[in-house]
Amino acid sequence: MKNKLLLLLIIPIFAGCAEKRPEIIERPAFEVWNTTILEIDKIEMNDSVTVIHFDAFYQPGLWILINEGTYICESGSGSDQRLMLTKAEGIDIGKEFYMPESGETSFKLFFPPLPPEVTTIDFIESDCDNCFKIWGIELLPNAKIAIDKIPKNTIKELLPLPETSFSKEPATISGKILGYKEGMGYKSFRIYNAGLIFNPGEQVFPLLEDGSFKSEVYPGFPLLVNSYPFETIFLVPGHESSITLDLKRKSRFESKYRKDKEDADSSYIFIDNQWFGPEELSQVARLLKSTLDYSEIFGEVEGMSPDEYSTWLMNLYNEKLNQINSLESMSANARTLGESLLKNQIANLLFNYRGIINEAHFQKRNIPWEERRNSDFLPETPDLNYYSAMAEIMSEDMSYASAFRDLVMHLLYNYEFGIGEIAAKSVNETIEIFENNMSPIIGEDKQLVLELAKAQLFAEQIEKGKFFSDSDKENIINSFDNKAVAEVLIAENDSVLALINANKNASASGVVVNDTPQVDQDKVLPSILEKYAGKVVVIDFWATWCGPCVYAMEQMKPLKEKLKGQDVVFVYLTGETSPIGAWNKAIPEIKGEHYRVSDAQWQYWYEQLKIEGVPTFIIFDKESKQKDRYTGFPGIYTIEASINSVI
Repeated sequence: MKNKLLLLLIIPIFAGCAEKRPEIIERPAFEVWNTTILEIDKIEMNDSVTVIHFDAFYQPGLWILINEGTYICESGSGSDQRLMLTKAEGIDIGKEFYMPESGETSFKLFFPPLPPEVTTIDFIESDCDNCFKIWGIELLPNAKIAIDKIPKNTIKELLPLPETSFSKEPATISGKILGYKEGMGYKSFRIYNAGLIFNPGEQVFPLLEDGSFKSEVYPGFPLLVNSYPFETIFLVPGHESSITLDLKRKSRFESKYRKDKEDADSSYIFIDNQWFGPEELSQVARLLKSTLDYSEIFGEVEGMSPDEYSTWLMNLYNEKLNQINSLESMSANARTLGESLLKNQIANLLFNYRGIINEAHFQKRNIPWEERRNSDFLPETPDLNYYSAMAEIMSEDMSYASAFRDLVMHLLYNYEFGIGEIAAKSVNETIEIFENNMSPIIGEDKQLVLELAKAQLFAEQIEKGKFFSDSDKENIINSFDNKAVAEVLIAENDSVLALINANKNASASGVVVNDTPQVDQDKVLPSILEKYAGKVVVIDFWATWCGPCVYAMEQMKPLKEKLKGQDVVFVYLTGETSPIGAWNKAIPEIKGEHYRVSDAQWQYWYEQLKIEGVPTFIIFDKESKQKDRYTGFPGIYTIEASINSVI
């Protein structure tokens, strides 16, 4: 009885010692977020109001917006009780705020008072996929964020890197995103450019509700590829890699204001595979990303001659190579893969001398985009000796990086080598000339380069709509020692043909494939608009390889559904830089009117309509008069407002 009485006396003591929520908490810890743009400087809490002080960091000249549906709620309570935004200071609710030159701004958001027992909240800037969200904001100053345990690598001894040879087998990728929340803005993970023969562009794979996933990819070769949200990953045909992304560590690492950072936070991606340690690939990829910064490169190389640029580039290569080799705990395999990434980046910079020097010239003089096309500045054209630097870095292990596809294409179509002028010849004749001209650059270790170049030439025929006859297929089979390459080329040819026929009959699903009007170049756009007379026309100039274009289309889906049945038509225009196969694979998911025009027509629009880039949106009223025009995606609210003003 005495023990029970003592226990009853102790309980109130502990309750009284519990940490109380302060009226102000500065730079609080939080679990996860879906943005690095907003940082919480402090939160004021009393019995009449809750005020969150935000600092925003974003690119100057671009806008941010706080939706009127913004709210806070108790974190993890499962309650539907929302405390809605009541007012703002420093930013207008529901209006675009353009960032100043500093790229920084501050504002306050006001909400009703929080119940006194609430110690953790979520900030939700409306429920749209790309709205700002921060989950698990701690309102107690001494609160700690519980970090999940990461599964250890199951491989005790690393295997040698796989051979750089073609395979039709799939690579399996599986894993889980720890800390995943519904409403994060991505319901899938994405892999980019996972191929050395064909470029599949962006491939999208679903995430389950708990953030787990498992999918198959067909890279053809062992390949380092970029992905979202996993950064660089390694795909190997016939093998499985498991990836864990810890969003709590990632969020803590990314935040400028967190006081609870730990040294290990930079390692938030773990890969369980047979060839390197769980954190090694992310470390190498992040090292290269942080040190090969284009804005810094433009500042350093401005005004350089080809020889000066080549010398500077090789010094940069040796510097970064030494940094990779100085990572003492790094496995030999991870260093090889790191060198592959580095060599491809250096090769890309080497082949883009004129573009790099051109951009450096304009940036130093702050020449805006709209004035650049009229500039008479022309960088010097490098001679053949300039490319001798390639011999120092060229090696077969460069093919571990997906960028190697672009390198082979640079070699294949570079007019300085005289290769680009032989496109009319047969594939085998072209490869013979290519081998003779490229030998000083690609060296003795050239078989893989030649096979890839040959495969890319055949793949290009498919992309241009020059489909294989039976005799062509027989020639392709006889052209490759590895018959799997020929089989994949022929299968792609037949698949694209079938897809084209299917798309021609897909109008019932809301996807209409149109022929380009056979009129003079200056009359093509008016002819297209004439077809939709009496309707508001939203034209989207886009390309299959354009990530922002694909993102914009995804964001536009709810608006298109909302306007369904009204006098609005969405027209999608692209050119031949969108391969016919990739285009036909993409458009079934893009409801609207589709046109794929010639390079000449696209160039005419580029010059006459002054298309600065893709995506570009032009909105026409019902009388085919231009209402608004946007370079880049301005957001669905802006597009909707423009449409509603003329509907």
